[in-house]
Amino acid sequence: GLPNSHHPYYSYHPDEVPLLIWSQWLSQGQLVAKQFIYGGTFYFLMLRACMYFGDMLGGLIGGFNALANAILVARYLQVFLALLTVLLVYECGRLLYDRKTGLVAALVLALAPAHIVATQTVRPDAISAFLVALIALLAAKLLRSEPSGRTKLLMYSGIAIGAASAFRLPLIGFGLLPV
Repeated sequence: GLPNSHHPYYSYHPDEVPLLIWSQWLSQGQLVAKQFIYGGTFYFLMLRACMYFGDMLGGLIGGFNALANAILVARYLQVFLALLTVLLVYECGRLLYDRKTGLVAALVLALAPAHIVATQTVRPDAISAFLVALIALLAAKLLRSEPSGRTKLLMYSGIAIGAASAFRLPLIGFGLLPV
């Protein structure tokens, strides 16, 4: 379902092109309020990286122009992070309960329509889910760890919470999980 030279106008979401253009504007110093509201500057930095890698890998990924290549790279990133999110949810369930619970939790997430739809387009939703799952996993590891081994986990939690809050400010609420 990804756009390529055989069907160039297939499966685009209306938000994808403006988001990529706004990320380019932000890198050029042109500010738009949505850059700070819709995913935050960290998200637009990620989109700008997708545009860079789309230009660099244009001949390999099969897009029909630079914008299509950027969308393809961003969608591949979304899929990769969505799969990682499923693995993180499994690991959280396994750490907190057992393997069966982790497997059921991962299966529920993998088959959830919202997670599947959020992964198919260039939007901040799947990345937000990844960051929340990462914070939850770090919190579960903190819960299970010995007091002497918590320093690194607290540092990693701080980095994850900082990235999540730079990505979308409401995600800062998940920063309470490690506490």
